[in-house]
Amino acid sequence: MIERERESAAEALTELADDARVESVSESSAFATFVESSDEAVDCVVVGDGTTALSTVVDDVRDVAADVPLVAFRPATTTPPGAALDAGVTDVVPSDGPDATRLLVRRVEREVSHRRREREHAETANLLDTLFEQIPLHLYVKDTDGRHLRVSRAYTDDPEQYVGKTDVELAGSEESRQTYADDMRVIEENEPILYKREPLVREVGDRFSVDDLQRHYSETRPDVEALNGETVDDERYEGWVLTSKVPWRDVDGDVVGLIGVTIDVSQQEAYRRLLERQNTRLEEFASVVAHDIRNPLNVAAGYIELTRETGNLDHLQRVVAAHGRIADLVDDVLTLARGGNDIKQVSLVSLDALVTEAWETVDSETQAATLSIDGPLGSIRADKTRMLALLENLFSNAVEHGVRDTAATTGDAHVNVRVGRLPNGFYVEDDGPGIPDDVRERLFEQGVTTTPDGTGFGLAIVQRVAEAHGWDVDVVDATDGATTSGARFEIRE
Repeated sequence: MIERERESAAEALTELADDARVESVSESSAFATFVESSDEAVDCVVVGDGTTALSTVVDDVRDVAADVPLVAFRPATTTPPGAALDAGVTDVVPSDGPDATRLLVRRVEREVSHRRREREHAETANLLDTLFEQIPLHLYVKDTDGRHLRVSRAYTDDPEQYVGKTDVELAGSEESRQTYADDMRVIEENEPILYKREPLVREVGDRFSVDDLQRHYSETRPDVEALNGETVDDERYEGWVLTSKVPWRDVDGDVVGLIGVTIDVSQQEAYRRLLERQNTRLEEFASVVAHDIRNPLNVAAGYIELTRETGNLDHLQRVVAAHGRIADLVDDVLTLARGGNDIKQVSLVSLDALVTEAWETVDSETQAATLSIDGPLGSIRADKTRMLALLENLFSNAVEHGVRDTAATTGDAHVNVRVGRLPNGFYVEDDGPGIPDDVRERLFEQGVTTTPDGTGFGLAIVQRVAEAHGWDVDVVDATDGATTSGARFEIRE
């Protein structure tokens, strides 16, 4: 209270509520000092009788508390109600009127209640503004027709473009139609949808945009560093989100729309897929150790025991062969595992040089094989080491299978291998007998081989390396000149 007031009025105001506190200042000029020193908000100011003009008191209060309610509690004989309202007070209670103290208490109580409700509403609005403007989540509110009422900035710099529109009106894609159907289900069936996993649409302008998401999260989403130094390539980044929607009810409990939140889980999805690949590789290692390597170990152990029993050292040649088989298996499994890692860095490399270098590792002279290159092959963006492994295994497959199978069917133990370019890739083909129908569908599976000496990993390595580059590999019948025999492997971007 400012100026003089009756003791009964001050006591009555103090009893307004348990948390109400009444402070008195002798003049309006001291009000600013009180406001600055207080750590509590002022809910109402009562101006009592005094010598200072009411308009002066109002101006002093408004200078430090522009929107606080003011109640004039002065005699009507000295300050008529109309004049008090003209001076800028919120309400007037003549202190010389009947039952003035009780009336003052009711008026102040009303103003304080209204003031506190306004503050609560303002704080709630500020909280919502902070959530929608600052939190890196896709938040949105929709009406019963699925139209956006409010959208956060996590996915877009212009939330207003969404307001008043449904997802179908915004995008018109299959994803948006499914989203709209989910909205209607939440609203009409009064049931929430929680943690629904959805893909991010790459096209800018659709409901979920990888470009917008990565731009907004660029400072908070570091590159995914995975085990063994693997990373998730941003160019081939596959985004995923978890979406939850709940019915939005008014004070009467009626559904008036929905509230939704979408959380980016692309990192978690990338880690999950990476772990799946690594678990698959561990299973492959276990399979090789449990079966493929155990067999030559048993062979070696058997011939060592036979050598001890007979003293015939010729048996050790079988031991050496078994150990060589084990070494081949280990090399192939390691190549297979490394070939499946995501490519961290590619460079422009000469395909002609790679083909020549890879061919030098093939036992072409012993196996009676020749290589021909169909025109300049140009360059290709690839990891050189992985690319060599791909070509070496394609050449080895063509030479080993082609020479053996051709000799068995025609008696001519020779095979021709040719490499050429495709509009979006390259091919490696041979003129051998081709691929048996019963093997073709399982050709790239680990352990599939048609030769007694084969490990069954060669073509699995080819496919793994191609996939790590983001390429596709297909096998078709060769088309070398007039003949359609042989196998042709096509690698395309």
